[in-house]
Amino acid sequence: MQSNKGHKLDELLTCFICLSNLTNPHICPCCSKLCCYSCITKWLTENRQCPHCRSSLRIQQLVNCRFLEDIVAQNDPCPLHNAQLQYYCVTCAHPICSECAMFSAHKMHEFEHIQKVFDSKIKDVKTKIENVQDNLKTLKHSAIMIDELMDELNRSKDERVQEIQAYTEQLLQKLEQTHTARMGNLQMQRQRLNEKILIASAELDTISQQIKGYQKSKTIMTAQELLSRIEQVDVEPEQIGGISMNFQSEITPQYVCDSFELSNFSQSEEIVYSDHLITNGIKWRLKIYPHGNGNAKNIYISIFLEMDSKYSEIRRYEYKIEMINQKSGQSVIREFASDFEGGECWGYNRFFRIDLLLKDGYLVNDNLLFKYYVRAPNYYTQCLDMQRYIKQLESQVSIQQTTRKIEQQSSIQKLKEEIEQYAEKIEQLEQSQPSNTSEIQESEDDHQLQQQDEESSLSSNHSDYYFDGQFQEIPISQDSLPVRRNLIQKFNQSSLVNTSQNLRSPLSEFSENLYS
Repeated sequence: MQSNKGHKLDELLTCFICLSNLTNPHICPCCSKLCCYSCITKWLTENRQCPHCRSSLRIQQLVNCRFLEDIVAQNDPCPLHNAQLQYYCVTCAHPICSECAMFSAHKMHEFEHIQKVFDSKIKDVKTKIENVQDNLKTLKHSAIMIDELMDELNRSKDERVQEIQAYTEQLLQKLEQTHTARMGNLQMQRQRLNEKILIASAELDTISQQIKGYQKSKTIMTAQELLSRIEQVDVEPEQIGGISMNFQSEITPQYVCDSFELSNFSQSEEIVYSDHLITNGIKWRLKIYPHGNGNAKNIYISIFLEMDSKYSEIRRYEYKIEMINQKSGQSVIREFASDFEGGECWGYNRFFRIDLLLKDGYLVNDNLLFKYYVRAPNYYTQCLDMQRYIKQLESQVSIQQTTRKIEQQSSIQKLKEEIEQYAEKIEQLEQSQPSNTSEIQESEDDHQLQQQDEESSLSSNHSDYYFDGQFQEIPISQDSLPVRRNLIQKFNQSSLVNTSQNLRSPLSEFSENLYS
């Protein structure tokens, strides 16, 4: 009986079009027949009537049966008894029917009602879905933020492009104005020369015509006048030019240049270095292989530009290497741009053929002349180099100041130790009170004291400082040196052995001057 009911329920929950379990069940309002929404939708796209009752039907008229979704989901029959699954075996982790729970191997297991387990699982799934949806919202929000960032980046790029275009237009306009002004100056010079040439030519033509038309006697009589007129013709050369042919760029810095002479080329070593060219704290030098390098050995002279500074940043620089022709004045120039890192060198392995150096006039008296140029590709890179150089200088100054303070502390510590030694000797003298003490020659004392004063003046000058327990800086007075000398002199005099109070007085005076 229960099996028949389950069978009828299966037929009720079966789509009458595809004959499978209902998916997203919808009902026809005319015949109340259940079918899958996808099946009836596909049917109605080609037909305008219900496939069961043949009544006129549109997709909008279908009724959604949401309550049947849970029933369909729970309607899987027991494979053993073809009965409805009503329980869930916790031990086996499997849904079972009532017969399985009472009569089969599951009767000794722990089981719960399937609806309770279903609700628990659905709750867990829904909670997980909510968490995922929250994360999904975060992702969507992040995607929106990325879109906004992309839009902002594009706007920023467009603004920079507009700024560059506007600045470029200003530079071009300024360049055109400078060119026009210089060209106008040259044109004025040319106009003055044309006028002078025209006047002089006309005067000379007039004199020539007169000479041709005059008779010999008249020519002789007017010769002096003609000579005077000729002398008055203004053909004095004028100073021309005086205008720079170069235009200063506001985008690219100028090259920094240095020269180098390679002497005794034929007897030179394998590698020859030029002197350093320093620009913005970066040391540059030529690295020359007079007899070639690698596969160019003994065929080409190899020349490179080396960055002889230890910088980890990789930056691009433009450079030119020029070898001067000492006979014709012409030069061989190689120009390039490379990415330099500290210690790297870039250049030309095949700069010029060795066998043509003497023939073409580059090698004279076994000497070669070079010029090399280097610059940052733009003022931004040059500014970065200057900032790095400033930080390097500040670090060096800080190290020097720290070293100086350490030396001053050491000097002060030595003076303190000397005072303590003198104090100990005074205490010993007070305790012993000897009756006789050998006299020391004053000349030797003066000589030793003078040497000690000179040493003290070198180590304890006006820039010395003392650091006490609170690390406060206290200058040493220069006036303390004569007092110190007086202290030592009195200490060595035997007449003061029995009067230690006279020793304590200069010692106290010296200490006060030391810390004043």
